Amino acid sequence: MGWSWRIAGLSPPPIAVQEDLARNDGESISKEDTRVGRLGNRRYLTKDALLRQNIYIFVRNYLVLDLMKTLIAHDPYMWGVVGISDEPAPGYLPASIGLYPVARKMVRLLVSLASISYALEFIFSLGPLFFVGLVGTRYIGARAEPWMYPDHFGSFTSVLDKGLAGWWGGWWHQSFRFSFQEPGRVLVEALGMDTKGQAAKFLQLLVAFTLSGMLHVCGSYTQVGHTTPLTGPLVFFLAQAVGIALQMVVRGWLKKAGVSEKCPPWLVRTVNFTYAHIWLYFTAPLLIDDFARGGVWLFEPVPVSIFRGLGFGSKHDGVWQWYGQIAVWHNGKHWWDTGIAL
Repeated sequence: MGWSWRIAGLSPPPIAVQEDLARNDGESISKEDTRVGRLGNRRYLTKDALLRQNIYIFVRNYLVLDLMKTLIAHDPYMWGVVGISDEPAPGYLPASIGLYPVARKMVRLLVSLASISYALEFIFSLGPLFFVGLVGTRYIGARAEPWMYPDHFGSFTSVLDKGLAGWWGGWWHQSFRFSFQEPGRVLVEALGMDTKGQAAKFLQLLVAFTLSGMLHVCGSYTQVGHTTPLTGPLVFFLAQAVGIALQMVVRGWLKKAGVSEKCPPWLVRTVNFTYAHIWLYFTAPLLIDDFARGGVWLFEPVPVSIFRGLGFGSKHDGVWQWYGQIAVWHNGKHWWDTGIAL
C-alpha cells in the first residue's frame, strides 16, 4: 500500500487522500471509495477499527498456533520421522480414521496449512499494532495511517470463483506479488508477445512461480535437517504454474464450446474448489515433506502454552515453552557465521 507499484487488487486510498494527491500530483481519483479490494482485502479507515481487528487476529492466531503445536507433539510425521501417509498415525486421530493412508495424509495437510497460514497472519498483525498503535503518525507520518494496512489474506471466494488461480492469486497473501509478477511482464514485453495470449500468460506464470520456488529453495537449503530444495519446494511451485495453466486451457475450451454459460454458478464453484484441492492434495507433500524433514514444525512460536499446560501435549510439555538458551554468542570459522545464535 501507498507506493506507485501497489498491486492492483487492493482497494484505493480514501477519497480524501486521493483528492490531495490529485491536487498535488495530478493523480486520478477512483470512481468508488470501496473498503474492500478486488481480492477481498479489507481496508480500515480508523485507528480503532484497525487495532481491534489486529488484536483479535493476534489473540486468535496465538491460540490456534498453540493448538497446532499441541497436535504436532503427537505426530511423528511432523518430527520428520515418517512419510505423510505412513503409520504410525497422529496420536490424536481416532483409530478408525488413522487406519487409512488417505485420511492420515489429509489431516496432516490440513494441520500444515493451518500452521502456515495462521503463523503468517499472526506475524502480519504485528506491523499495524506496532507502527499504528505504538509509533503513530507523529514519527512516521502516512506510514502510520490505518488505511495503509489492509488485510494480507484475501477472500476465500477467490478459490470458489477461480480455482487454483484464485488460491494463489487472490486468497493467499500477496506480499511478494509485485516482485514475482513484474519480471515475467517485462520479459513478455521484451519478447514482443501478445500480453493477452495464452503463451504470454503461461510464461508469466512460470517466471512468477519459479521465483517463488527459488525463494523457498533458499529457506529449504538453510534448514538444519536433510532437505531436497530443488526436487521439493521448487518442483512444488512449478507444479502450481502447470496446474493453473491446465485450468486456463480447459476453461477456454469450455467457454468456446458454450458449456460455461450453461453451468449454474454453484456447479462452477464446486468444480473450482474441488480442482484446486485435489491438485494441492497431490502436490503439497513436495513442500510439506521438506518442511518436516528440515525441522520447521519443531520451531516453538508461543512462549506460554494453554493447551499443553492443561496436559494435552506430550508428557514433557508444560505451560512455559521457551526453555533453555534463547540467545547465545556463537564463534564460527568465518565472520559470516559468527554472531548471536537464537
